[in-house]
Amino acid sequence: MNDLVNRERIGTSLPIQLVKDLKEYSKKSMIPVSRIIEQAIKEYLDSK
Repeated sequence: MNDLVNRERIGTSLPIQLVKDLKEYSKKSMIPVSRIIEQAIKEYLDSK
């Protein structure tokens, strides 16, 4: 099954340094940026 069927593309703007840090972390950890963002949003929403 195509994993993208259950996904929706969104757009957002972030501070340049945050994007640089995010990409650097992604490269070091070998975790895709989208997965890092997804997990961060889940954790944020779960804390509410």
